[in-house]
Amino acid sequence: MLPEIYQQSADDLQIVCLVKGVERYVILHDGHAKSRVRAIQAAARWAARGDLSFTWYDASVVAQRIRMERSLEPEDRRQE
Repeated sequence: MLPEIYQQSADDLQIVCLVKGVERYVILHDGHAKSRVRAIQAAARWAARGDLSFTWYDASVVAQRIRMERSLEPEDRRQE
């Protein structure tokens, strides 16, 4: 079963939630470059942990979603 991924944004907060059965993995970031990098690094740390069901595939899906956010934001927001 593939994980479901949900994404939502509120003014300055980006939320990415990966759902695997009853488990929920939630990453929050503010959309700025450093915050996006830290969010992707957090997903990688989760994937490296043996006690979580979060896999490297899950981390790549989350990272791709976070990177896609950048291409979808308005041009003036990218300048920040």
